[in-house]
Amino acid sequence: MWFVSSGASGSRVRQASSRSTRAWSAKGTRGRRGVSVMARWCRLARRTTNETAASKVNSVHSKAAMVTTHPLPPLEQFRAFEAAARLGSFQAAARSIHLTPSAISHRIRALETFYGVALFVRGHRRVELTEAGQALQASVALAFLELQRGAAALRQARDPSILKVTAAPAFANAFLTRRIQAFESANPGLELQLEASATVVDLEASGADVAVRLSAGRPADVDAERILPLVAGPVCTPALATVLRREGWPGVTRLRLRLDPKGWDAWFARAGVDGAPGRELWCDSLNDAMQAALEGAGVALAPLALATPHLRTGRLEAPCAETVRSKLSYWLVSRHGEARTGKVARFRRWLKAELAEAEAPA
Repeated sequence: MWFVSSGASGSRVRQASSRSTRAWSAKGTRGRRGVSVMARWCRLARRTTNETAASKVNSVHSKAAMVTTHPLPPLEQFRAFEAAARLGSFQAAARSIHLTPSAISHRIRALETFYGVALFVRGHRRVELTEAGQALQASVALAFLELQRGAAALRQARDPSILKVTAAPAFANAFLTRRIQAFESANPGLELQLEASATVVDLEASGADVAVRLSAGRPADVDAERILPLVAGPVCTPALATVLRREGWPGVTRLRLRLDPKGWDAWFARAGVDGAPGRELWCDSLNDAMQAALEGAGVALAPLALATPHLRTGRLEAPCAETVRSKLSYWLVSRHGEARTGKVARFRRWLKAELAEAEAPA
């Protein structure tokens, strides 16, 4: 009996050949003929195996060539599609990747034209994926995830000794600036570069590794962790506090924050104070409101965690004991997949430990 196979079973072919050779040799010339036949069978088996393996390799190379050489639409179109598919809205997608809604619509329309299929069913306020759109979303989401992982690895390898942090100015001034040396002492070999900016920067475009952002809700399109919920109360200069106690709220200017326009309303409701009379001054950022309060321009409804240093030095005073839980919180933001790896993870652990240790930044 002949065994014609490859791999480990090749030994079975040789063993069978040995037994058969002895059997044919006992019959004279038929033994030599048997050996010749067996040799031909073995050569045929090896040739067939090699040809099959080569065929498979060629097939893989051919498919890879087809994938790599097939033209693709611009990456910006896939980015617009991914954001709209994930958020279910062209408006939300536009805010997420810092484009106009019309630019999002134009890029998605170009993608649909390229493939000749509709990817979304357009509604008045929302959009829904078609069957073709659902299929494309799965592939595009995976592709962008792999790109993010690759980019993260390159960044870590390129500059592992520098951590670039961008933070909202009020948080940076009250908490981070004075702690840079402490962080670097706790993390030898890692230099912290801090930028205080009220602008919500694009982590990819700016080159920042991590951001601390003030927001009423979870920032989109990034890894985000709430690190400091805010409890707010009125703060002002001692001189203005005296005016407030003497004349009441109609005699002072309230500093109202655009990020939290109903903050004062919530505080007045909690304190049982009629807050309708009096002047108001609108501030674009929490840092602006803090600076205005320090200069005596009005009473700020400020997070006590950030006002604590000024309260301790006497530059500011809290004229009322009532506080209110703000809708705003500070969030620690990083790219997807980086929050728990490398230098970003070290900063995250250190910052959370510092916040947990102190009741308020000081």
